[in-house]
Amino acid sequence: MSCEMPILNALKDNVYYLKLLDERNCVATDSITIEVEQIDNLYVPNAFSPNEDGNNDRFFIQGIEGLAHIRQLQIYDRWGNLVYTIKDAPLNDYTTAWNGRWKGKLMPSGTYIWTATIEFLDGRSKAIDGTVFLMEA
Repeated sequence: MSCEMPILNALKDNVYYLKLLDERNCVATDSITIEVEQIDNLYVPNAFSPNEDGNNDRFFIQGIEGLAHIRQLQIYDRWGNLVYTIKDAPLNDYTTAWNGRWKGKLMPSGTYIWTATIEFLDGRSKAIDGTVFLMEA
């Protein structure tokens, strides 16, 4: 039996050991350390226009499906009012995305501050933040 191209899907660094036994009962052993490169692959837009034209109508965090989820996302206006929050939502979820409204009313054009905590499949958490510009509808 041979496996010339083994595939490993690892979430964290680890040492792997190999023990081979041939037909004459000779043993060979070896080990290899696999270091996993942490790639977040997150995209957060810096502007959106909630005018319901079908293009960039909502603000949401995007990334590779299943790699991570949003533990919490909060959006604040320039006076520090919390205008939107979600918890435990998947990435790329248009249904939980911010539509630019607060208390049922469309917010004015301007810059809004957001903070988020992202939890990755490997158990890591990452705090991210930034600004998003709400364009006039």
